[in-house]
Amino acid sequence: MAACVLYRGDVTPNDVNEVLIQFKNSKSRANRLQFVDWSPGGFKVGMCNQRPMAVPGSELACGCRSVVGILNTTAMGVVWQRILKKFDLLFYRRAFVHWYIAEGMEEGEFSESRENLETLMMDFHEIGLDTHAEHHEQYKGHQDVDLHGHRPH
Repeated sequence: MAACVLYRGDVTPNDVNEVLIQFKNSKSRANRLQFVDWSPGGFKVGMCNQRPMAVPGSELACGCRSVVGILNTTAMGVVWQRILKKFDLLFYRRAFVHWYIAEGMEEGEFSESRENLETLMMDFHEIGLDTHAEHHEQYKGHQDVDLHGHRPH
């Protein structure tokens, strides 16, 4: 759905762009990424020119650059659903609401935030259904085989 790539150390914007183009144009099913319509670039990139820190006594090798990738998948829909349920329980009891009101938040913002979270959760669900349908359509007609390549009886 979306990806964040954080680079640190001796990296140029050209290096980063080459890698992103390789990911976007990959023919390999394992490396292919599908992004949501509302994020056409798909990637959020962060770059820091300072070298990665080395922890004294660590078994990790010290390097001149590092990268961290964070990917968002449809599995996050379950997490949003749990958060929404907890929000509903707390808001029903009006737990902590007075603290937010005292800081200047209006009570209507709680309902608006809940609606936004519910919309986000439904978007994840729809994308998950679309992905599942595409996967099912792609393998339609293929016969199942076990790990050794034998067809079940």
